[in-house]
Amino acid sequence: MESTAQIWNHYIKFESEDNKMKAKCKYCGKELSENSSSNGDPSKLAFQNNRDSGLTTLNSWTFDKDLAREDYIKMIVVDELPFKFGEGSREFQATVQPMFQIPTRWTVARESYGMYALRRYNLNISLLEQKQRLCLSTDTWTSYQRINYMCLTAHFIDKDWKLHKTILNFCPITSHEGKAIV
Repeated sequence: MESTAQIWNHYIKFESEDNKMKAKCKYCGKELSENSSSNGDPSKLAFQNNRDSGLTTLNSWTFDKDLAREDYIKMIVVDELPFKFGEGSREFQATVQPMFQIPTRWTVARESYGMYALRRYNLNISLLEQKQRLCLSTDTWTSYQRINYMCLTAHFIDKDWKLHKTILNFCPITSHEGKAIV
């Protein structure tokens, strides 16, 4: 009688030298004899107990276009990329993940400002709720575009004694010299 279970698509059946039926896994080479009491269910053996570290496990996932769009815009902001960054790679992106459409430069500008406004609002609420002391510090730096900035940072410890630091504001400055900063 021929086996119809799909698991047998992953085995090569053969007769051993001692005239017993055996099956050899096409992937790891492990041999199973026909005695099911010693081997158990072949599907369990193949895919649960005898996993080869070289085999890849496939997992299903769901594409979240809103999360992808948000992460794309975060990448643009964090890496200081121009808003039009992805416009040249639309064809490539359609090949890699057809469900994701690269937003236009105007959409990136609008949504990055929206993200900023939401983060600023949440930060204000968080600082008001803390009712803790905070320390302020300033720093200057130069961006990849060679623009000088001054930054105002708040440092505080929350109720769980975790240290936080967050940028409250920054502005462009002409140079890092004391005269320009004052």
